[in-house]
Amino acid sequence: MLYSPSRFLRLSYFSLIFVVAVIVWGAFVRSSGSGAGCGAHWPLCDGAIVPHSVFFERMVEYTHRATSGLALLAVFFQFYWSRKIPKNYGVTRASCLASLILILIEAAVGAGLVLFELVEDNDSVARAVVIAIHLINSMLLLASLAITPWSFRYQIQRFGKLSKGEFSTASVLILLMLIVGASGAVTALGNTIFPSTDLLNGIRDDFSSSSHFLIRLRIIHPILACVLAALLIQYCNAKISEYAKSDLRNRLARYLILMTGIQV
Repeated sequence: MLYSPSRFLRLSYFSLIFVVAVIVWGAFVRSSGSGAGCGAHWPLCDGAIVPHSVFFERMVEYTHRATSGLALLAVFFQFYWSRKIPKNYGVTRASCLASLILILIEAAVGAGLVLFELVEDNDSVARAVVIAIHLINSMLLLASLAITPWSFRYQIQRFGKLSKGEFSTASVLILLMLIVGASGAVTALGNTIFPSTDLLNGIRDDFSSSSHFLIRLRIIHPILACVLAALLIQYCNAKISEYAKSDLRNRLARYLILMTGIQV
């Protein structure tokens, strides 16, 4: 297929949407306990390209692997086509390269989870750490994929220069977002392996010294999330008053407040 700007833009949107779907399905793989559906084999499923026997966990895991492979191909072709766009589209070309690197890391982390059997009921520290890294990489991957069509559509050659104060504030908020996401992944893992029978017992277990470390870590995520939400809303309100309504930054700040509220 020959390159054209419209085709590149459509491919960029497709890659973003498809990767979101793959990540959501990956969360279902974990929550349904299907991480070992293909056994301790990767990239083959139980030693075969197409599994011979079929059951629920295997189909869930196999579908995730197959769609992950298609997502990798889509991101690769996006990167390949990005080499054909004008060099002054520096942001777009850089985001395509970052997307390719990050999705390769995503595949490597997923392979590690399977090969080292950090799946199903494994409640080790190693699994918690790898799950957190997996989530952070997924967030960075989605960010780079989102920047690609946006920067290409608006012909953004480079990001505007930020003052030291703005850069520091933005960096802290992004870092906090990654930390909150990682803590959320660990919390979800704890809830999957050690489900609570009811709210009161769940809260009691959170503060019990005899509880597993994954249970005791659960209280951290909602606290961090609330703190970050308050900081984001305060930061965005300041930007809304700073820029005119017609300014893109004003609209993005309003959008971020809306998404923060929905997330909470």
